[in-house]
Amino acid sequence: MGRSSHSNVTIARALVGACAGAVLLGLDACSTYAEDTGHGDGGDGPGADGSVDGATVDGAATDGGAGGTYHDMTDRSFWECFPLGTINFNTPSHGVFSDGRFVYYGSTSSTWLRFDRSKGFGETSAWTKLDATTIGAGASGTGSLAFDGRYGFYALASQPRLARFDTVASADKTFGDVSQWKLLPIPDGGPPVVHGTIAVGQGTGELLYASPIEVADASSIAARFTPEGLQWETMDVAKISGGDPREWGAPVTSGGYVYWLSGDRMLRFDTTKTFTAPDAWEIFMTTSIPGGANGPPQPLVGFSTTTFDGRYVYFAPRAYATVLRYDTMAPFSSASSWSWFKVTKFGSAFQAATFDGRFVYFVPGTGTTTVVRYDSLADFTNDASWSTFDLTTVAASGINGFGGAGFDGRWVYLVPNNAYTTCRFDARTP
Repeated sequence: MGRSSHSNVTIARALVGACAGAVLLGLDACSTYAEDTGHGDGGDGPGADGSVDGATVDGAATDGGAGGTYHDMTDRSFWECFPLGTINFNTPSHGVFSDGRFVYYGSTSSTWLRFDRSKGFGETSAWTKLDATTIGAGASGTGSLAFDGRYGFYALASQPRLARFDTVASADKTFGDVSQWKLLPIPDGGPPVVHGTIAVGQGTGELLYASPIEVADASSIAARFTPEGLQWETMDVAKISGGDPREWGAPVTSGGYVYWLSGDRMLRFDTTKTFTAPDAWEIFMTTSIPGGANGPPQPLVGFSTTTFDGRYVYFAPRAYATVLRYDTMAPFSSASSWSWFKVTKFGSAFQAATFDGRFVYFVPGTGTTTVVRYDSLADFTNDASWSTFDLTTVAASGINGFGGAGFDGRWVYLVPNNAYTTCRFDARTP
């Protein structure tokens, strides 16, 4: 999230310029400078370090972009965990989004969850289960989830379809009301969404992007979906990457671009151009970043997911314990636009990442229990800019890696991958 790379959570809201892969709701703390059709390169935005001015941790000052006071992640009083086994939910959950009132969890089984934010995290009545088979034959496990401001999208792992939930179709937002659900078929030649990752395209007219994924029948097919017209466009990324099909994942949208990662290469699509135009796509090989005493440890591969802070795109490592960062205001193909930080002393393997308007969170994968947080107001390569929290200090048992993460404007949610205990952190006082 050890889950497969296909299920990386990537969440964004296109309507209000939220950080893709970072927030569940549309906070204005990330990328307000990225206009609908423009790019981050050269645009007005955060300071030179890519952060939002004016924020303090547990102080009187507030975030200049979104308001609120940020909390100390190392203070266990701001954390709470809930064993989902209490409500007989015992399957990994690989995606999350929020519509403001509710938080929605995907699942590798046919049971999906919804949490009512107006109730306590540990209240069993706050959690509602949905039998996905009631919305259509074969609807079962999900890959990632995405939200466009009204509709929640679930990438189905069992068939080439998306499930779409209308969060405002009825006044009471009944989760199990099948009239609010629609299964969207993917036409022949469309993307193999099975276990795929999806993201709503920020500033691109509510477009949905599905990551390319190498399978037996289709190699590296990227897709763009227009929910309004139920239309798909596809692109074979193998044509861009020199005929070398790769398993791409974890898309993130940022300032007119969509970024994907895979192994030792990064892919970028320019949303101002035609989706199928070869010149709309770029590849960057992380092996071109110099090694040695002044360069990153090699190999720079094995990244699991991405998140965006308004200027920088962060790539979380599944292995090798090196966080990679790209400056969206600098040339994509230049090695000098990329920076890295070795996080061995803090953690080594992460399966999810998210952003709360100031801090970037790296969420532990299978077999690890420590959340790592970076302060985007501080020096990326300084140890003092990073902090950690061991979740076993809140939940003595039931913590064994997470499959996703997201921010709803106040809380950072951690979606369980193995031990079925979900946690959340009270990141900021609105």
